[in-house]
Amino acid sequence: MNNKTNSATVAPGQFTIYHIEERRSERVIWLLEELGLPYTLSFKPGDLMGSIQLARDAHQMAMVPVFTDGDIAIVESGAILDYIMARYSNGQLSVPASSVDFPKYIQWLHFAEGSAASRIILDFLLRSALPEGTEPSFIVARNLGGARRVSTVAENALTDSPYFGGAAFSAADIMMVFPMKLAFSWGLEASEFPHIARWLEAVQKRPAYQRAVAAGSPNGPLPSQPQINRKLFAK
Repeated sequence: MNNKTNSATVAPGQFTIYHIEERRSERVIWLLEELGLPYTLSFKPGDLMGSIQLARDAHQMAMVPVFTDGDIAIVESGAILDYIMARYSNGQLSVPASSVDFPKYIQWLHFAEGSAASRIILDFLLRSALPEGTEPSFIVARNLGGARRVSTVAENALTDSPYFGGAAFSAADIMMVFPMKLAFSWGLEASEFPHIARWLEAVQKRPAYQRAVAAGSPNGPLPSQPQINRKLFAK
C-alpha cells in the first residue's frame, strides 16, 4: 500500500485496485504513484485465477483492472484514469483544453486502447493461429498489419514531441506504455522504431513507474512469452 497523499480528500484505504501482474491495471498503480495518492492492491501474486476471482467479487465483469473509490466500482483502465484525473489530480499529468498540445493528449489517451492495444493484440492472435506457410483468408488478411500501422503512427507522433501528450509527460504516456511494451515483446525492432524505443526507455525510468512495477510484480517479471517467428511487424 502506498501511504503518501497530496490530497486531504483521499483517505488511506479509500482506493482499491484489483490487479493482475503486467496487465492494464499497472496503469492505475502508476498513475496513483505519480500523484502520490494512497491505494490498496488486491491480487494474488502468481495466481491468475485467484486474482480474477477477487476482481469478480468486486465487479460483475470479472476483469482487471477494477478500481474502487469507497462504494464506487469502475472497470476499463482508460475510464479509471479519466475518473482519477478529473476528481483527484488537481490538474497534474493532464493538458489544459486551451493548450496547443491538448488535441495530442486527448487523442493518445484514448488511442492507446481504442486503436493501439486492440490492433496489436488482434494481429498477434491472427498470426499465432495461422499455420506457417498458409495463405490467410480474405477476412484474416484484411485484419493483418494493424500492429505495424499503429506503431508507425506512434513513431511518427514522437518525431516532433518527446511525449505522446506533447512537451510534458502526461496520463497519455501512462496509457501508451502497455501496448508499446506488447509490441516490443512480440517483435517490434527498436532499430526501426527508434523514437518509441527512446520514449519507452525514458518513461520506464521514472521513479513512480519503478514503484508501480515493484508493487504490482512483487515476484519479478513474468516469464517471457514465446515469439511468433517475429512476424508480427512483417512488412
